[in-house]
Amino acid sequence: MKFMNKKRFASSVLAGTLALSLAAPALAANNTTTNIAGSYADIPIAVVVPTTGTAQINPYGLPVSITKSNDSTVDLTGQKITTRPLSVKNQGAIALELGVSSFIVVPKGDVSVAAAADNNKAIKVDLEVAGLDDAALAIASDNEKLDDLLIDRFAAVATWAGAQKLAAPTAAKGDTAADITAAKTTNPMATLGAATVKGDLTTYGKDSIALFRLTGDLAQEPATDPWKETDGFESTIVFKFTPAAPTAGDATLTLDNTTLSAGGSLTATFAAGTSGRSVVAWSWAKAGGADITVTSAANDNKATVVEGSVSTGDTATITVTATLDNGATLTASCVYTK
Repeated sequence: MKFMNKKRFASSVLAGTLALSLAAPALAANNTTTNIAGSYADIPIAVVVPTTGTAQINPYGLPVSITKSNDSTVDLTGQKITTRPLSVKNQGAIALELGVSSFIVVPKGDVSVAAAADNNKAIKVDLEVAGLDDAALAIASDNEKLDDLLIDRFAAVATWAGAQKLAAPTAAKGDTAADITAAKTTNPMATLGAATVKGDLTTYGKDSIALFRLTGDLAQEPATDPWKETDGFESTIVFKFTPAAPTAGDATLTLDNTTLSAGGSLTATFAAGTSGRSVVAWSWAKAGGADITVTSAANDNKATVVEGSVSTGDTATITVTATLDNGATLTASCVYTK
């Protein structure tokens, strides 16, 4: 299997190149002009993606052994299309969403690709992607244990329980790549967490890696003609990567009161959990018709609710928003009812 080490993919982000004049002195004349020139430039995204992989038609789902670095073996079992371990690794300092811009499977021999397998040689093929979230994988990219850990995760049935799937487009016997309309994703198949990059050393986060494979269904014994060595397929997958929106991880935000029927005070509590996040800003807002005022004197996690001319049945929703150090936000709400 061949890999691209630290392959650079250009993102779709537009970067502006700023051409700024020297700061004008304090006594500059009026109507001083600043010209800003904007242009497109590729911003590299650092990922490791294999350039080739190996899969085989395995009608009975027989075990396929994978050898680890200590010469022990792990079996891949129960897969009628068995793919040897493949992974995508984020080696950059920002989280990435992994999607697919093109996925085709070109049949070979007497094989065709269909939405469902039949009793001959029409096969169903799916691309599966499983994002990992495992503290044991938060290790340096050159750690010799990493490949063995990924083999174990790849072989584990539980790894694929929540995998995202993309079905291969149909293809008739004898079709070439030019005859097939590629499948693609509209939503990410996985989010690759940021890695920590210090000089030439990259340390993965617990969620910086995703595994992928081809899987599917096919007849064990075709009705008209047995499987032959000339039967098979060639698949091409084009991954795409875009920066992921910041998330709060397992951090939480709660209010000491979720309901109010009179004026009073509210206190929000932030719990970072294992996210490592912290709050950099607080804001409070009121929505609804009740005549109440919500004020945070110190612009912090505490607010005071003062009633105005309210009547029985008036309602409003009070919301506190915590902005975290990575730009993610958390909210908590309290319902006021007179």
